[in-house]
Amino acid sequence: MARNNKRKADVFYHDRFAGVLEETDAGYRFAYDAAYLKSGKALSLSLPLREEPFESAKKEKSIVDSKGSSRKGKERETAFPRLRYAAS
Repeated sequence: MARNNKRKADVFYHDRFAGVLEETDAGYRFAYDAAYLKSGKALSLSLPLREEPFESAKKEKSIVDSKGSSRKGKERETAFPRLRYAAS
């Protein structure tokens, strides 16, 4: 049986459930929760309130390691804002 190693996170804005961010084979997807769409605020200018999920894509990039060797690797290109965490 194949294991699903994709990551998934519930997203909260001011202690209110706003939606779900999940890793896909193509990159990442964020979808606002239907209840949040009715009275919530957009998480950022790049994530305006809408019913359709936001999608991002992975892109190939050459990676040079500390020894100067080059290899192909996946870089995740996202349309999502950087999340900042405050220590409590």
